[in-house]
Amino acid sequence: MEYTGVSPEKDSNPDEISQEGAAARMCEMGSTNTRKGACGKVRRGLDAHLSGELDAEAARATRAHLKECGACAALLEERLRVRELLRRAVRGVRAPPHLAGSIRALIRQG
Repeated sequence: MEYTGVSPEKDSNPDEISQEGAAARMCEMGSTNTRKGACGKVRRGLDAHLSGELDAEAARATRAHLKECGACAALLEERLRVRELLRRAVRGVRAPPHLAGSIRALIRQG
């Protein structure tokens, strides 16, 4: 993950998340960024960006857009906070032993 401007707070405030969600919706509507197409492309690729799945050019374009578009950057921050909250929620939870084998079998079936 190359975006380093965000660090989820230990106890995230739900009001902050909803405010940033509103900013992202404004971006979606084109209210805060006249490059609505660019915002849509970045939003669709945010999870891939966070997971390091984008190719070098797409990652560069995403980082550049996030520096220029506060609404998309706010959406990224919201997703980072949600990821951290989910990680904390499942910390220490173990999957049943048979689950890995079941998943492998399903993958083999294709």
